Amino acid sequence: MTPDGARCRASNIDRLPDPAIIARTRSLCNNIKQHQEEVSMATKAYILIKVKAGKTKDVIKSLKNISGVEHAHPCFGQPDIFSFVNVADEKALSDVVITKIHTIDGVEETDTHIVAET
Repeated sequence: MTPDGARCRASNIDRLPDPAIIARTRSLCNNIKQHQEEVSMATKAYILIKVKAGKTKDVIKSLKNISGVEHAHPCFGQPDIFSFVNVADEKALSDVVITKIHTIDGVEETDTHIVAET
């Protein structure tokens, strides 16, 4: 399918040979459109993490086991770690940061930057 959903255009659907196929195709196209909207509403954020001396490798290992954390990279300077999180919504983001990242031994503080648009 093209990005603009060209194959789900009414003119294409109406050319199908059977009314039942037309109805099912319209339903599938609507489901695809709804799913695309839900996916695009995901919350993405960069989490900058300050870590206690000597704990960076342990924190990185823990971060990689957290659902939603797609990347975690140690860096020279401050912050010690840059991580990228992709979750369903801001509530899920808050859960990841507060109940998971903040509880990792060695994490001193975090700075969350929500992606404005992609």
